[in-house]
Amino acid sequence: MRKALILSMLFCLLLANNAAGQECQVSIENVFCDFYDINDHEYKLLIDRTAGFEIRLTADCLPSVATNVQAGFKLYSPDGAQLNLASAESYAAFEDLNWIMSRIWVHPVSPEDTILFDITGVSFSADVGLYPGFDEVVGCFWIHPELGDLGKHICLDSSFTPPGGVWRWLTAGGDDVYPQWYSSPQCWEIYLMPCRPLFPGNVLLRPDCVGDCLQGPVDVGDLTNLIDHLFISSTPLCNASDADINFDWSVDIADLTNLIDHLYISFAPLESCY
Repeated sequence: MRKALILSMLFCLLLANNAAGQECQVSIENVFCDFYDINDHEYKLLIDRTAGFEIRLTADCLPSVATNVQAGFKLYSPDGAQLNLASAESYAAFEDLNWIMSRIWVHPVSPEDTILFDITGVSFSADVGLYPGFDEVVGCFWIHPELGDLGKHICLDSSFTPPGGVWRWLTAGGDDVYPQWYSSPQCWEIYLMPCRPLFPGNVLLRPDCVGDCLQGPVDVGDLTNLIDHLFISSTPLCNASDADINFDWSVDIADLTNLIDHLYISFAPLESCY
């Protein structure tokens, strides 16, 4: 009898250790268009570039499918930076879970210095939802720092939306799971690089620039996009500051003239600092 009791206790301890090695958490997978400042040893957000914060959900600890998932976030500035062009994007990894309702969205009403985001997924089937072992990037929050916010900060942190007041994943088996987040807000200074190679190339003036903001050759594609922006469709440039070739804080025909001269006439190198 005693031997059976000891074996039972050891088995329970083994299960506990395995459970301790599993986790359910929400984390930042990637920040688009940030810059590592080697002097301050920290990442910063760049002026006039749309910064994106990708969110990963990890569900290793789930005992069964989570049919109701909610996680709220707040994007805010502790020192008064403007929260420009805030938006949210849902990725296929989240939408493909076949929720009855799923959304990654921006709350329409927020204080001036705070924007609320929400990730929600709801289903009514024990077989549909966030499954054990799920570990995917599910969406992205976007913001666009501008020159007037230089030196200020943008922070991303957990936020609780009513009525529950907590992050809770409810499983089909009736278990409540409370995913983890960072122990403190994640913050970035808004920064203007004082001197850098100017690469307005195809990844900067074309819509696919997100995620690779500082690379790419200057070619006829940039010229075509700049002409289109200035004289035809007025389609916004991906990063307008990199089309400001003469550094006068505007994108106009003078920049087009400089780009033509660089590509086809004098081949003079583009200036590298501003």
